[in-house]
Amino acid sequence: MLAATVELLRESSYADLEMRSIAERAHVPRISGTAYFPSKSALIGEVYLRLLRDAPLIVDVDQSVPARVTAQLRDLAALLADEPEVAAACSIALMGNEPSVRVVREQIGAEVNRRIRAALGWGAWPEVADALQLGFFGALVQAGSGFLNYREIGNELESFVYLVLGGAD
Repeated sequence: MLAATVELLRESSYADLEMRSIAERAHVPRISGTAYFPSKSALIGEVYLRLLRDAPLIVDVDQSVPARVTAQLRDLAALLADEPEVAAACSIALMGNEPSVRVVREQIGAEVNRRIRAALGWGAWPEVADALQLGFFGALVQAGSGFLNYREIGNELESFVYLVLGGAD
């Protein structure tokens, strides 16, 4: 279902996407699809969560802490850079308020936070990771709204990381 969703988003928009067409593309009965994914927003959230979880987590311990965090956030932003239709759908879907979307949004937040903490290293304050996570999601909202593209937010994130971390190693 996840792969079928990405394929269909490459061909059309979030607004045109239907659970029926996703199930057909995935060769599963529609009822099976809705048993796992109660809405297309929840399904698209799962697509983004899968992208995050499948991305390699590489932390270069020879880099400074700000450089490691910036690299991690750039890599996460780049996951959507080459998939504008998927990126737009994720922006719309994850803003929803339905319970199934909230659950996947929390899982996405936890995965991003885990990656930020890995880049910060042992002993970092949880509040610092939370602030960096908030900045990352703010940057994604800017990209999703068309203010910046997903590659451009990397530069903005670099400045943000250095401000939050005070340029400290």
